Amino acid sequence: MKLLEIASSLSLYTDNPGGDWLKNARADCHEAGTTIYGSPKRLGPVTATFRRNALLPVAVISHFRGARGEHASTREDSLAWLKSKMGETQKLPVENGKQYAPFITVDCDGEAWISEGNHRIKAAKELKWKYIPVEVRYFTGGEGISGDLSPEMVKKYDSAARVEGYDAEKFTAFPAKPEEKTDEQQS
Repeated sequence: MKLLEIASSLSLYTDNPGGDWLKNARADCHEAGTTIYGSPKRLGPVTATFRRNALLPVAVISHFRGARGEHASTREDSLAWLKSKMGETQKLPVENGKQYAPFITVDCDGEAWISEGNHRIKAAKELKWKYIPVEVRYFTGGEGISGDLSPEMVKKYDSAARVEGYDAEKFTAFPAKPEEKTDEQQS
């Protein structure tokens, strides 16, 4: 696969009319305030999402807060089970026949929140995984704000992971290194 094909393989679907609609939707979200955990009480509508899970660095996403404070309260039995299962399989747990990727929301101010998967991310970090597939959705124009998970950053992370041999659909924590091309193959 050529580098250009890799870089363009993660497409973003947007549904954001902008203008007064976006201004009013953002005002509604801000007016609702935040929860005791600091996350928005109201995210508003989804305005952008990637067509597939993105490969994101565990080192980056492990610093995000849980939308309901989950990042601060680890269920040790759940974490131990996940570390054992994920360590054995080198994959995320399977649900409905697919690996169960964490879900991260990006609010109208561009801040990323772990909505589902705090323990899976913690287990991946403790297992020293470099990347994991993650579902990322943007709410109320969050895709237009520069931040840790702006669409440009997500595409950059995903592209780097794919160059290293990771695959979001057939994810494994330690993929085989892409084969080096011989001089004959390069000509």
